[in-house]
Amino acid sequence: MPKMIRNPNLGSQLAMLFPELKYKYGTDVKVDVGFKLQEHNTDRAIRLDKTQGIIIGDTEKGDLKVFLTLYCSNDTTVVQELAVEFQMDFQVVVNASFSNFVITAQAHDEKIANTIVV
Repeated sequence: MPKMIRNPNLGSQLAMLFPELKYKYGTDVKVDVGFKLQEHNTDRAIRLDKTQGIIIGDTEKGDLKVFLTLYCSNDTTVVQELAVEFQMDFQVVVNASFSNFVITAQAHDEKIANTIVV
């Protein structure tokens, strides 16, 4: 089951990025986003590297899949329906530190590759 993100601002931005949503559901379209991570062909989707930091995923190996689903409805639709689902490989490098019981983290080198519409 994906984690759901329900944010009207995000939904309106996605409706602008995908005009097909407004075409099908009308200008009053409501968009919620489902987000799910899944390891694929690996036992180590998270690796520690002395020089780079914490590496999550590897786009070349395709070991961490991200599923992004858009659920849509409008004033006449009672239940939201699956409008589109994207599957993609994901990678990010995180540098984290711990000082005075505070963890600070910074993500960089984000990569998304091999995106398909399911």
